[in-house]
Amino acid sequence: PLLGTHILGTMAYYHVGVLVVNSTTGSTSQTTVDVSSQVPPQATAYFLGVYKILGGTTSIALRYTSGMNYLQYKSLAAADTVGPGMVRMPNLSQRFFYIDTQSNALDIEVLGYELPNGGG
Repeated sequence: PLLGTHILGTMAYYHVGVLVVNSTTGSTSQTTVDVSSQVPPQATAYFLGVYKILGGTTSIALRYTSGMNYLQYKSLAAADTVGPGMVRMPNLSQRFFYIDTQSNALDIEVLGYELPNGGG
């Protein structure tokens, strides 16, 4: 789909974040998220907005390579909130993975992407 976008230098910013994960169920196994509709194949990286309520000893891990944590948010108190947090993900195969160990709400949005060759 064609999305409202501003291109500034090497960055393409969506007018509104595009929701790609809306989950209320946790999982200890890896979940794959396809962002090929939001991130073009030539993009070198893309930006995710992460919104999550953590509690107890829970965490959420983001990965761009299967089985290897790129970034992990960990709870330090009984009711920590993550977000809005922004993560720059390398664009490998237009997908990322996550593990969410708690069933509280998790939203992840694609906010934009980085263009190769200085945006030209």
